[in-house]
Amino acid sequence: MKKSLTIVSAAFAVISFSFFGCQKKQVQNLKVYSIIHDEETEALTKLFTEKTGIPVNYLRSTTGELVNRVISEKANPQADILLGGASSYHIQAAKEGALENYSSPLAKSLPSYAVAPDNSWTGFCLLTLGIGVNEKRFAEKFPNMPFPASWEDLLNPAFKGEIVMTNPVASSTGYLFVQNQL
Repeated sequence: MKKSLTIVSAAFAVISFSFFGCQKKQVQNLKVYSIIHDEETEALTKLFTEKTGIPVNYLRSTTGELVNRVISEKANPQADILLGGASSYHIQAAKEGALENYSSPLAKSLPSYAVAPDNSWTGFCLLTLGIGVNEKRFAEKFPNMPFPASWEDLLNPAFKGEIVMTNPVASSTGYLFVQNQL
């Protein structure tokens, strides 16, 4: 059975994929590379199996690791679905020819920015980045200051050495933050 790599739309599209994509190929076992949290992956794959009877095996890892794996395996894909991650990574994998185009019937109701024009990927959630503040520590260190309300507020010299974020080389969320700021 030739395996295909597809991005699916929303949790419900994972299920619809089973009806429209997998059954045509008589999938015995769905293999998923998952970038999203383990709990969400487990819930989605369990629901998929309940709805289709098709067992799912998944590998959970970081965005960079799984996207690079998908690209390196494009001649012989080892997964059927790449689930999660920022669209920029899926655009990269599509440019490398590592994704199979799939048009989910459910994607028709999504906004255009959530679906690749060639159907190589479909978004399933929209996330925002924000500022998290340790309120107790902030009140102790900056008793007369308001909480930062914008990215620009973080430029206040008083906050030097106080701002922490994940390494953008190791974290796709950290990378997206830097990309957004640039």
